Amino acid sequence: MTTTSQTTRAETVSLQPAAGAPARLWPHVAVVAAALALWLVSLRQIDVDHLGTVGLLSALPVTWWASLALLVGGLAFATAERGTRRRPAIGYLSGALLVLYATAPLTETVPRYTYAYKHIGVTQYITTHHTVDRSIDIYHRWPGFFSFSAWFDGVAGIASPLSYAAWSEFVVSALWAVLVFVLAREVTSSVRLAEIACGVFVISNWIGQSYYSPQALAYTLTLGMYILIYRYCLGPPNRLGLRLERLVGRLATVPVRTGSPSPHPLPPGVGNARAARRNRDRAAVLVLALHTVVVATHQLTPFLSLLIMALLTLAGYLRPLWLPAAAAVITLLYLLSNFGFVQDNYGVFSGLNPFTNASAALADVTQLSPGKTWVGRAALSLTLLIWLLGFAGLFRRLRQGQVRQGLCLGLFLVGPFLVLLGQSYGGEIRLRVFLFSLPWCCIAIGWLFTGRRPSRRYATYALAATSAFLVLLSVISSFGLEDVNHVRPAEVQASEWLYQNGTPGSVLMLSGPGFPSRLGADYEKFVGPNRVDVPDLTLAEGFRHQTFQPAPTSRDIDDVIEAMQVYSSHGYLVFSTTQYANNRSYGLFLNGGMARLEQGVARSPRFQLVYGNRDARIYELSDQPAAADGAPAASPLGQQVPDQKSQTAPVEQRPRDEPTDDRGRKADH
Repeated sequence: MTTTSQTTRAETVSLQPAAGAPARLWPHVAVVAAALALWLVSLRQIDVDHLGTVGLLSALPVTWWASLALLVGGLAFATAERGTRRRPAIGYLSGALLVLYATAPLTETVPRYTYAYKHIGVTQYITTHHTVDRSIDIYHRWPGFFSFSAWFDGVAGIASPLSYAAWSEFVVSALWAVLVFVLAREVTSSVRLAEIACGVFVISNWIGQSYYSPQALAYTLTLGMYILIYRYCLGPPNRLGLRLERLVGRLATVPVRTGSPSPHPLPPGVGNARAARRNRDRAAVLVLALHTVVVATHQLTPFLSLLIMALLTLAGYLRPLWLPAAAAVITLLYLLSNFGFVQDNYGVFSGLNPFTNASAALADVTQLSPGKTWVGRAALSLTLLIWLLGFAGLFRRLRQGQVRQGLCLGLFLVGPFLVLLGQSYGGEIRLRVFLFSLPWCCIAIGWLFTGRRPSRRYATYALAATSAFLVLLSVISSFGLEDVNHVRPAEVQASEWLYQNGTPGSVLMLSGPGFPSRLGADYEKFVGPNRVDVPDLTLAEGFRHQTFQPAPTSRDIDDVIEAMQVYSSHGYLVFSTTQYANNRSYGLFLNGGMARLEQGVARSPRFQLVYGNRDARIYELSDQPAAADGAPAASPLGQQVPDQKSQTAPVEQRPRDEPTDDRGRKADH
């Protein structure tokens, strides 16, 4: 965004090619080709089935790192190319997207993230039943994403999202990169700054919210709303905004330059003003329509947008005034229609202390492994560094005299932080604040590396060094969790078997987090907290951090049975490889306690192994003790359950992935 014609000319002239020296593409094409060749070679060397507590970091070969280094370094130098027609940065951005977001789907057979499978289950429910049931869970009360996905599957003739969900992260991340690039162009009209902002966004987005989920769709639509607002719905400030501009100008010790906060100033003339108002009103209607879809898709996202709209309206930048008012009415009415359900099951407010909300943890953080401690620190460092660089870039823009431009973008940047005044969002709120502030931070970071000072060469080297450090922290933060995010095909098969054959009204109990549950179209057949949520033993204080040495007692097994019978007298208890990976990294059971617990369950007459493969075992809790040694016991599923020793799963031996003495605290994810 520029506020004076002088600034606009300065930015435009800096992008013009020198006479007789057009940008040469072939060196950049060669570098991108070499990087992608190294990446393709590296894919054959990555083994995702034997990951330690640092996730995929220990499995990434040198060729993978070399590929990423060429692309990130090349991107920094490509943004310095003069000219606007041939921009080699596009090739580097595309390559970086492939390396960072396509590595997982190309090396893993099924979608990553066990929590993505509950979204698949909701979509399959709607596909099967052609309706939603608001009594089942919160997803049926915010069904926008699931209804769209079910419609898409029907139109495309796709039986299940399982066939494409693994690629959601790459496709959505690429779409976000395009939208951030367009947004940066709307803010500044500078191609080079837009490339820098897009590149920083791609390499710094470690949050992992582009997977198959409602928030991925909601964030995509929100970026579209931001583009429309910046293009059509911003105007000069009101009195409060002018006072704020003067205050900021004094703090930055610069004179305040006036002008439109949009880089698309309206030409003089009454006819142009009327046309602009028509375009503004049409854009506002479209923004409101997108916001309405977001309201029906995700619980938190519309409130983050409302906070930004509120700040812009208070300062007088946002036009027309009916837009934020209508958006607020729609959001609040939709919440009121679900208020009782949300209040009873989750709570509308978690507290008014922003520091408490920001520091809330997703889970127990007292026994993190050394590997996950390192990953958590990298994630925190990256988050704080992005915010620090973003505010530094914003301050530099203010020091250049662009107070109105900087202040308007600053309101977009700080708006998401206001949600900390009322919600912890189950420990995820700081992740959402980072994600929604990230595009604006990236644009502001671009101001650190553009302009007449420092020199272009100095800025290019500084950008390359900064990008290298950011992408290193980002890879550690995201791929460092792959041991608990990686889902095995055999675990998916076990989940599908369970939902096809399990007894309705039973409880599905997990031995710990890390199983792709709620996958079937009839996932509501099992009972749990909030009707269909899947409980796990580690949520209870009596089981967490237990060692069960030297072996589980009969009282320990009775405690397991009692925990299951809180929900139903009949149920299933699951142990799987990813659950053991969670236990190894987060210390849920200590010193081999999870393996000992499974051995005790396997020996108990109250449990029978009804399904087993190399990565998952399902034990059935019967209403009556199992039959004595001899003929296999009859299963309520209507089939004979083989003797446990005949199963392929290692039930009598310690599962191979279980360590004996790893400890640590839960990672920040």
